[in-house]
Amino acid sequence: MVKEVPHRFSHFSSYYFTSIPKGTLYPLPSNYKKFLQNLKPEIQKKLKAYIKENGLNFKDENEIKLIFDYLKSIL
Repeated sequence: MVKEVPHRFSHFSSYYFTSIPKGTLYPLPSNYKKFLQNLKPEIQKKLKAYIKENGLNFKDENEIKLIFDYLKSIL
């Protein structure tokens, strides 16, 4: 006989970003490399260097804020 498995609740967070001219919401990918593909090449290089230099990732909400603050400052 198989044991009964207790119910579990999982918490998932979804993040979105918007493009300024269009105002469209896009889901934020969990991988920063996929996110970089949406940016211009010169901005990709700067942002990629910033992320690597500071050891940031897209899994921590505070680090996502730092990435977008930096992105806002270079645009």
